[in-house]
Amino acid sequence: MVTPELLGAGPFAPPPARTLKARLGGVCVVLLGIYLMDGALTNAWWAAGYAEHQGMLTVRHCHVEHTGHSGDEQNVCEGVFHPSDGGPARIDAALNGSYVPGERVKVYRDDARYAPVSLRSCWGWLFFFFLLLLIATYGVVVTAVGFSPKDSGRRTAARERLRGTVLAAPVTWLLRLGGAGAVVCFLLACVVP
Repeated sequence: MVTPELLGAGPFAPPPARTLKARLGGVCVVLLGIYLMDGALTNAWWAAGYAEHQGMLTVRHCHVEHTGHSGDEQNVCEGVFHPSDGGPARIDAALNGSYVPGERVKVYRDDARYAPVSLRSCWGWLFFFFLLLLIATYGVVVTAVGFSPKDSGRRTAARERLRGTVLAAPVTWLLRLGGAGAVVCFLLACVVP
């Protein structure tokens, strides 16, 4: 008699059952991934210097803020925002990061949020985009095979179910693109000033 702990662990175990719940979860992961990828690309575009509301933020002072109940801290620098289009200056501008009082930082403004215009920030958002591409691809796999490939046995079963289908090649290329893109963007974000 086989113990329940060993079921599904051997090479001759039956593949996991397909469930509608898993497929719906996969669709939700894909849709959420696409939605967040859009936001990451938009922020990367703005960080590259293509935002409408750009200008210079002159830092007056910086302080540490406690965020949440876990005791996390972040540096917040406050100062004056001077828009590039010559509009009125805003004295209530705040920017996350470590800056020196008196430093002038090129930023873009999105609603009430200010973010730096820099290549490092752009590569950081693109890194996030490629990670989201990997997550969305995982959602495609879950939707296609009908179960979540959590462990090595389920990953093998998912590969076997995808092999020979229309989705096999696109999933492979999406995984390669997501992984390579994430690595390249991470390295560029670490190197570029």
